Amino acid sequence: MNTSAPLPLAARLAPLATVDLNLLVVFDALHAEGSVSRAATRLGLSQPAFSHALTRLRRIVGDPLFRSTGRGMSPTPRARAMAAPVRAALGQLQSALNGTTAPSSTGRVVTVAANQYARCVLLPAAINTLRRRAPHVRLSVMQPDAIQDAASQPDFTLMWSPIDRGTTAAPVILRDELVCVVRRMKRQQSGTRRLAAADFEGRERIEVTDSTDLPFVPSDPTSHVVSDMLSAMCVVSSTDAVARVPRLLAAKFGPALGLEIVKVSALASVTVALSMASAAHSANSVDPAISAVAGSMVESAARLAKRIRN
Repeated sequence: MNTSAPLPLAARLAPLATVDLNLLVVFDALHAEGSVSRAATRLGLSQPAFSHALTRLRRIVGDPLFRSTGRGMSPTPRARAMAAPVRAALGQLQSALNGTTAPSSTGRVVTVAANQYARCVLLPAAINTLRRRAPHVRLSVMQPDAIQDAASQPDFTLMWSPIDRGTTAAPVILRDELVCVVRRMKRQQSGTRRLAAADFEGRERIEVTDSTDLPFVPSDPTSHVVSDMLSAMCVVSSTDAVARVPRLLAAKFGPALGLEIVKVSALASVTVALSMASAAHSANSVDPAISAVAGSMVESAARLAKRIRN
């Protein structure tokens, strides 16, 4: 007898009371981990017990749900369609037991005002984290200058913060170091990274003037000025000019733009700090959607900080 054969349709449409809801916990863990061994460890099960539970669920659903790819277990289209509803349902059940409201069931849109650095570096990582924490919470991201009045105040604001923590009430969640970017030199050229660093002072500079994007203003009246950091990097990619940008931004976009990072003594130990302000978080600390977004931001910032240290 083939125990992996799907159950008859009538059996699969049986009342929910006849289905072991722990099978959905198994499904959710495997979808999140992508590995039977990691998912089993997460649930405190042996691999044989985990595999047996997965086989039972496959029979009920009538679909293999996951296939081995060599890199782990890849969800089938049916499993991808099930993932969000199952996560939301489990979140609601857990929250009902805890006496709270599940963030995944609220459907809440959380607004975030973010400077360019946060939009390009932090938010992509935070959204991936948020999908795991609260898949039904959505972000609406705006530029800081879009805040017109009290009615347009965002739930969170991600902005540059003074390095001196005593001058701001907003917590700093990520610190990055400033580096110099230059157009990548050809191998046959005699110039090296050391030469590029040495003649930094003599090169034309591209400065960022928008104070919402970089916490300093042009110090050299002969510098070219642009409104944001990505524009500065694009100009550098086509000229012999240099620009100062945070390391994570340079590492993310520099290779595609043909740029390389050089260390300059004048910029040694110069850092920028990203802060996260939220009146909503203090006023609505019990709002699970707000808490999920805050947690996702902080968790993602911590991972990015490790990347800088490494």
